[in-house]
Amino acid sequence: MFSALRNTLFRYAVGRRLMEKSITRNTVPFSEARHIGILVRLQNEEDHLAAQQYADQLRAAGKKVDVLAYLDRKKVTPAESIQTLQRSDCNWLGFPSGESARYFEQQPFDVLICAWLGRCLPLRYLALFSQASWRIGEFTRDKEPSAEFLINLPNEQHSLAEFFAEVDHYLQSIRTHETES
Repeated sequence: MFSALRNTLFRYAVGRRLMEKSITRNTVPFSEARHIGILVRLQNEEDHLAAQQYADQLRAAGKKVDVLAYLDRKKVTPAESIQTLQRSDCNWLGFPSGESARYFEQQPFDVLICAWLGRCLPLRYLALFSQASWRIGEFTRDKEPSAEFLINLPNEQHSLAEFFAEVDHYLQSIRTHETES
């Protein structure tokens, strides 16, 4: 019951703030993207490895990559290249605070990858208010407003590595009218 009340209050507060803020979104093809942000929820070492490998893959492709990991509990110790956001950095509604959260909210990423599976109010908040040109994430009814491009993963027991494989597939194939050959 507390969780349902919290989600309702979160939606109400976010909705009010979104009405006050205008953010322009434009699709940026992967070939033109220079700066990519990744919001990820790390629940175990497998998630950490998947996020680190995908960030390294993007860096090898010449992209500047910033990663912010939300840690529910201190079960995972992320690499130094990954910024962290912890439960203690969020208010009771799930609104994040702190330097890393402000950076990810204000940074004009070309692409923001919303790489959390299931619910994560702090990362959803950052995705909603991000200054990113466009955002890509997992499709669930709960996340619809937090990304322009949503990926529906076929089975319910998918991993973060599978999600990143799908993101990479679609990022490589997206073109805009200006970039079509």
